[in-house]
Amino acid sequence: MSAFWVALGFLTTLPVLRHDLPADALRRAGVWFPVVGLLLGALLAAAAVGLRLVLPAPVAAVLVTVIWVALTGGLHLDGLADCCDGLLPPVARERRLEIMRDPRLGTFGVAGVVLALLLKSTAIATLAPAWPALLLAPLWARWLLLVAAQR
Repeated sequence: MSAFWVALGFLTTLPVLRHDLPADALRRAGVWFPVVGLLLGALLAAAAVGLRLVLPAPVAAVLVTVIWVALTGGLHLDGLADCCDGLLPPVARERRLEIMRDPRLGTFGVAGVVLALLLKSTAIATLAPAWPALLLAPLWARWLLLVAAQR
C-alpha cells in the first residue's frame, strides 16, 4: 500500500484499502500528512461554500463541524477529552494519570469537547466568507503534527 493511502487511512475515515502494514509504514506516510490535510480542507471548504448558499452561516458552520468530525473520526476529540478529564479536576498527580488512562468519558472531558466544538463552529460561522481559512487549517494542522514529531 502506498504511503499516501496509509496517510489517508490513518487521518480520515474515508474508505481506503487497509491491510496489515509494516511497522514503518506510518513513518513513511508522514510526508503525505499535509496533502491529506489539504484534501480535507478542500472538502470542508466546498461543503462550507455549498451549505452557505442555502443556509444561514451559523447552521452551515455547525454542519461543516459535523462533517469535519465525521471525516476525521473525532480522534483528536478523544485526546482532548482525556486531557480535560485528567488535567482539570483538582486531584493528585497519580490520580490524574489514572483518570487519563481510563477509557470512560468524564464530566470535564465532555465539557472540553462540547466547548471545543462550539468554538470551532463559532469560528467557522465568523469566517463564513473566508473559506480559504477552512482550506488551509487542516493542512497547517497536519504539517505542524510533523514539526512537533521531529522535536
